[in-house]
Amino acid sequence: MGNLDTLAPHHACVCYIASAMFAKFHLGLMLLAFDASQIPAYFIPALGPVLKWCSSLESLTEELEGGQTSIYDNYKFLTKEDLEKLNLTNLIGTNLLRAYMHGFFIDFRLYKKARLLFFLLFLVKDIMQLKNSG
Repeated sequence: MGNLDTLAPHHACVCYIASAMFAKFHLGLMLLAFDASQIPAYFIPALGPVLKWCSSLESLTEELEGGQTSIYDNYKFLTKEDLEKLNLTNLIGTNLLRAYMHGFFIDFRLYKKARLLFFLLFLVKDIMQLKNSG
């Protein structure tokens, strides 16, 4: 489990921690009492199952755990600078790149090939420079 500093406000001191139980079974609900007017509640799946009246938490935690695959799992995110370095700026506007926020998603297999070519060209340039200087 994480550090309690991540749960508590920095200006408050944890006075009491209570975990919810039902019929001798621990539930994943924790209540933390601080030196404050509110008592926050936290759901921690590792402690136990979700309560029936808050079943939406279970689907939320499953999403956060990464149990479901994303449509971008087989893609690599690249910025425009990364594309320039790999000499892939000519792909902007094609169906090989998907624009997203401040960059692009590229198929991971294509990215691996482009990166391999980049390093091979870099290696060839270095070899040519060594031959010319020697």
